[in-house]
Amino acid sequence: MRRSKIILSAAISFICGIALANLISIPLFTIYCFIILNIAIISLFWHNRFFRITAVLLCCFLFGIFRFEFCDNAVEKIINSNFQKNKTSFIGIVADEPSLKKNYQSMIVESGEIPGKILVNASLYPPYNYGDNLKIECKLKSTIEDDEWKKYFIKEKIYYSCYYPQIQIISKNNKSRFYAQLLKFKQKSKIIIEKSVPGQESQILSAMLLGYKKNIPPELQDRFSQAGISHIIAISGMHIAIIIFILMSALVNFGLWRRQVFYATIILIWIFIFLIGLPPSAIRAGIMATIIMWGINIGRISGATNILILAAALMLLVNPFLLFNDIGFQLSFLAVFGIIYLSPIFNAWMKKFRKFTEIKKILIITLSAQIATLPLSIYYFGKLPIMSPLINLIIVPLLALILFLGFAIILFGFIYLPAAQIIGIIEWLILNFLIKIAYFFTSLPFSYLSIEKINFIWILIAYIAIIAIFIFVNRKQKIETIFSDF
Repeated sequence: MRRSKIILSAAISFICGIALANLISIPLFTIYCFIILNIAIISLFWHNRFFRITAVLLCCFLFGIFRFEFCDNAVEKIINSNFQKNKTSFIGIVADEPSLKKNYQSMIVESGEIPGKILVNASLYPPYNYGDNLKIECKLKSTIEDDEWKKYFIKEKIYYSCYYPQIQIISKNNKSRFYAQLLKFKQKSKIIIEKSVPGQESQILSAMLLGYKKNIPPELQDRFSQAGISHIIAISGMHIAIIIFILMSALVNFGLWRRQVFYATIILIWIFIFLIGLPPSAIRAGIMATIIMWGINIGRISGATNILILAAALMLLVNPFLLFNDIGFQLSFLAVFGIIYLSPIFNAWMKKFRKFTEIKKILIITLSAQIATLPLSIYYFGKLPIMSPLINLIIVPLLALILFLGFAIILFGFIYLPAAQIIGIIEWLILNFLIKIAYFFTSLPFSYLSIEKINFIWILIAYIAIIAIFIFVNRKQKIETIFSDF
């Protein structure tokens, strides 16, 4: 076995260890014993290559179990602490951009006095900002007791919540000034969009460009989910992949060489991620996008899979709760795998359609990612969007124009707002059409199916079927990636 294969197998073993620990609780002492026994086996049979490699992979597997159990035990100790029993006064710093709701503001606070992070819901006034050093007095409540949000809070290391406390601002600008400036740019961009594009259309554009998805009305979010077009408003692996393809097509048309296109696209994607405030979902998507771009650049898009698995292992090393507690983590990786392995199949099927090549390729990316994520989406959200392929066929050609006009609105908004507002009229018309399409199709009978909770075994069977189809088609005919033109 080559060294690269050993490293890949070690990463997979580590991920499998975390997966097993998620499903079965194993005492740390038992893991210690197995690790010591395994090290002894490595020492005794080091001269035997097969035993040596097997023992190393087993070590990685055990380390995955240990990593999860260690973190899980730490969370258990925090849950059993006495912080939430009495009214507490502590000093903490606002660790991220506060989220403004209808009647309150929600912020994440970090304090050296209390383990983990604290979710603080306070009155809308006075407004608080990233980096504010606050003295807070309230009764802390454990977030782990909330069954609906428990997994999210554990993954984000938010162990306590605090509702409408007494707050005193001690000082400001106590965190990274660079990140504070990024957040100010993001907030200013949001204001420009709201002044240029009226109504809920501005909220959709803010979600697409800046990640403010929570501002979209729940009913509209539900309609988008039923229509199978939630990917256009969530900054995820699929969203970034579409932006990448639009950028690459534009740069090629500008006359840049192949290598220049790849480097310029990576730089522009990371500039975009920085400008929207480095949200974790965008960082994750950016890492995956960079890996795909690397695969395209060396002419081995499928070879990027190995790096993708290593990236997943590194992310899980930092936070082992991502594997089962973060749906976005799972769907993003599945979307990228779909783009890598399923897009060539759609590309082969659609070769006879010579016209509208760029639109066709964006549609292929979308369909590939959606099919790869569909079984898991059904398992989590209980919806099968039957009309999704047809709806995407209508809206996908508009995505490039929506994104281009959106960036133009922000750019002109910083220079001359009336020019941005003129562009905003065109953007509003397109986004309004998009909303009407979603409402029209989801109002039709059988536009989507509501599926009750299904056994995860059926999800595994669905993915086995998808893999089998890929292997069968790949053996039957040589299929080319859609990125081969670049």
